[in-house]
Amino acid sequence: MKAMCYIGSNSLESRCFHIGTKLKRKLEKKGIIVDSFSSKESTVLECIECHQCFTRGECPIDQKDDMHIIRRKMLESDLIIWISPVYLNNLSGAMKTYIDRITSWVHTLHLLGKIGVVITVTDRSGQEFVSFYLKNILRLMGCNVIGEYKFVKVENVDIEYKLEEIIDDITSSIINESQYKSTDELEKRFQINKREYINPDNEKFIGKNYEVTYWYNSEMSKCNTYQEVLDKRKAEKE
Repeated sequence: MKAMCYIGSNSLESRCFHIGTKLKRKLEKKGIIVDSFSSKESTVLECIECHQCFTRGECPIDQKDDMHIIRRKMLESDLIIWISPVYLNNLSGAMKTYIDRITSWVHTLHLLGKIGVVITVTDRSGQEFVSFYLKNILRLMGCNVIGEYKFVKVENVDIEYKLEEIIDDITSSIINESQYKSTDELEKRFQINKREYINPDNEKFIGKNYEVTYWYNSEMSKCNTYQEVLDKRKAEKE
């Protein structure tokens, strides 16, 4: 199994980076290959609002920074881990910049067949909103989020104990093949997107618009439910 972890912190001395490093080591001991990236170690430029990711399925600045590598690692992975500090009751600017660059994936469900984990780190407050936001974005991209975990400094959280809890949840999810199980939220998103892109009014855009073409050419066009899509993905990997 492969995992991709993105840490939205610009400091290698931060608790986010410390937690991410420890989690990576523990996962690798379980035989899970982890590709870890951080806003400090990787270059991710701000979105330039050209909309080419929506219309052409590509980002013109991918080759100017590390996003082409990060995208590939995300798509190759079975597990997506997002770790963000809380800045003024919100996610970090670096984390938001990274998410902005993959915005179009909420239309194409590019993270289908993957499980997700959200981790927020704060001194005392704001983690509820940040955790909700990150969890919701992963779900909008088709990912089954199996856990959200909060490290709050004033609560004197035992980091080792919390990390073991995360590892246990990930291990259980792998055993239960949660990446291939739909949820009410995922099913709702699938139905909304399918109605939007696969309809008679859009047929004239096949071959002209990336998102419409993607939907018509994908396995999703032939499925009535998201669970059917996941069943097909599972069969392809077996």
